[in-house]
Amino acid sequence: MLALVAVPLSIVYIVPLIHKSRLNPPTALFWPLSVILGLGLFTIIFILVAFHSITSGLVWIILVSLLAISTIIGNWPQHLKYNSTWWKNTREDPIKLMVGSAIAFVFVVIIAQATYYPFTGDDEISRYAYYARLMYERGELTSAIRGYPPLLPAIYASNFFAAGQIVEQVAKLYPVIISAMTILVTYGLARYWFGKRAGYTAALILSSTPLFIHWSPVGYVDIATGLCFSTCAFTVEIWRRTQQTNWAIVTGMVAGIGIWTKQAGFAIIGPLAIICIQMLVKNHNSGSKRYSRFLPNHVIVIFFTAILVGGWWYIRNAYYDGWASAVPSAGLYHIMNATNAPEQIVPFIGRFSEFGLATSPIYIAGLIWAFCTFKNQTIQRILLWCVPYTLLWWWRFSFDPRFLLSILPFYAILAGGAFDAILSRIRFKLYPKLSSLILLNSIIVITAIGLYQSRLGGIIQWATNPQASYTERVYRAKGDLYHTVQYLLDNSNSETLIYSTDGRLRYYLVNYDISVGYPNIHDLQDHDLFVVGSRAQLVYDATSQKDSNPYIYLNDSKKFKLLYTGPHHKMAIYKVLTN
Repeated sequence: MLALVAVPLSIVYIVPLIHKSRLNPPTALFWPLSVILGLGLFTIIFILVAFHSITSGLVWIILVSLLAISTIIGNWPQHLKYNSTWWKNTREDPIKLMVGSAIAFVFVVIIAQATYYPFTGDDEISRYAYYARLMYERGELTSAIRGYPPLLPAIYASNFFAAGQIVEQVAKLYPVIISAMTILVTYGLARYWFGKRAGYTAALILSSTPLFIHWSPVGYVDIATGLCFSTCAFTVEIWRRTQQTNWAIVTGMVAGIGIWTKQAGFAIIGPLAIICIQMLVKNHNSGSKRYSRFLPNHVIVIFFTAILVGGWWYIRNAYYDGWASAVPSAGLYHIMNATNAPEQIVPFIGRFSEFGLATSPIYIAGLIWAFCTFKNQTIQRILLWCVPYTLLWWWRFSFDPRFLLSILPFYAILAGGAFDAILSRIRFKLYPKLSSLILLNSIIVITAIGLYQSRLGGIIQWATNPQASYTERVYRAKGDLYHTVQYLLDNSNSETLIYSTDGRLRYYLVNYDISVGYPNIHDLQDHDLFVVGSRAQLVYDATSQKDSNPYIYLNDSKKFKLLYTGPHHKMAIYKVLTN
């Protein structure tokens, strides 16, 4: 219950401040902005306190203090309490009702997945959850926690502290909330640029994309980065229109939290810089003196705030690892597996199935429409947010389409704009009932295909096996991993020196001395056990370690002794005999 209470409290505390700020954001921006600023500022405070030490009591002091200060300084918006017309307006808008119902059903499936299974993502277990557990076990931010930005580990760790124990399924509600806010801001931004019909379409397409559904209940930061990208695009659009200082500050804060979320958040800087330069040039060429003095100051505020909020973490990285390693890079093996196939320049063609049998054609139609109407400045700005990022992905990171979730909202917005433009040109009219029936069937088909392709079975497991233990759930989700963990718990201790090619072990064996990587034969001499994952052979083959490759010696009885193999033969434990 404490963990559940902490989830909304870590978000809504900032609502009175946003309402008092006179920003007056659109409704579809208000809650995404609250989530980003709320979680971003809370986790920064949490990490700063954790530099010294952190306890359950301190977490609750932080949360209650933030809520109290925000309530005293700000104002709670009255429409949150007394919005009696919302349901009436929804009933009178059949499109809103149909699209909203479809998205709600998608999120029932997503929530079921998140609340049934413990942590399941490989990086989630090996990095984000591991860092969170390390903070929870040690009660401080240790030097081992560095490299990738800590927003998600801090969210998880704060929830562990708030509950006084690790409740993984509650912590996984944060990715679900972030995914829901991404849908909402996508709707709002599409509506802002192209109208209500485009907004509904964009929200439906994004929420029905199998890749988006599949990763929504998993604690990876790609969707969270997408929320920062799309919210930042929204705030900078409002700043372009109003040229108000408070929107410049908020834009910088959102960009900074994007950097605090994932190092790919640095990609926000490029579109922001170009948009700001365009504004400065336009203002200069117009000869207007009204904003000429303030506009350069606003630009400085945006970028200074962004670096202040998110950039300081990389200074800490540089303190430990030097400036050359301040921004961690992806593994060599992964980069080597970037396919660079020509068709993947348009990922909805090259990765057609992953982006959805029903939704990929709509994304492709949106891109075609965008390039046909490229002279439109709004289209140019949307493409500015997503095309350079996609080309970078194609060049370096195309081994995994998941990374494109960070800019997928913009492609959904283009699809929504294309749909709206096409319908605007159609002159014939259908009977209202026939039109509603066609629309309803289309929504059902798109949503059903997306859910089927996402392969989320948590809702079925809730219905058929709700009493399953933690171990049974992890067995089902992760195969050999937890079998291997249990073998090590039963047959070794915290003094056993382990070298593992699978970093996920550290989360479950946080008090063990486990080195993670792909060692050569000499690196293993001082270790007792060598744990080999299913990917090890591919990595060793790709990196060509030749005679120092321990993988080729695993059958050498003078060097290694096989102790255990998982039931699916994807993980094995060897005793090292060379030390």
